[in-house]
Amino acid sequence: FEIERLAASPWTPIEHAQARSVADVLEAWVERREPAIDPDVAPATPPFDQSIDDHVARTLARGEAITLAVFSCDPVPTTRQAEALLTEARRVLRGGDDAGRLADGRLAFLLTQTTASQAPVVTRRLKAHLARGAAAAGIAIVDEAFATRMPGQDAGGGLLVEARPRGHA
Repeated sequence: FEIERLAASPWTPIEHAQARSVADVLEAWVERREPAIDPDVAPATPPFDQSIDDHVARTLARGEAITLAVFSCDPVPTTRQAEALLTEARRVLRGGDDAGRLADGRLAFLLTQTTASQAPVVTRRLKAHLARGAAAAGIAIVDEAFATRMPGQDAGGGLLVEARPRGHA
């Protein structure tokens, strides 16, 4: 995808981030291999994808590390099931953390103050917590991935693109 700007002035970092966010959403939509939304239940909120880059930028501006952990489920949870899993998972998250459902049905967690060395352990713990609730609903957590950004680290693309589970390459 390409995004063009008609203005003569150079792109600002915020405009780059906004353009990348739009491209990430479009690319995720194109690459989607399974139904993203339960046709019987309309989503209660917009997909979490749209707020990730803003959350990451705010966290980095405070000088904190941030990790995005993404989990794929089989079958893709309905909106009700996803909300129940997210509600349960939020009980173990810290105050600055955030969680939501991506447009393609995966579950995502923004974990502030979580460095690259901490991310594998934190992701495994979160997966174990999610798996208990998911199993009760007949859902399996089939894949996970994470990506971390440190303050001052070159963005090089959206965190969501970097945190693509192996099954969604």
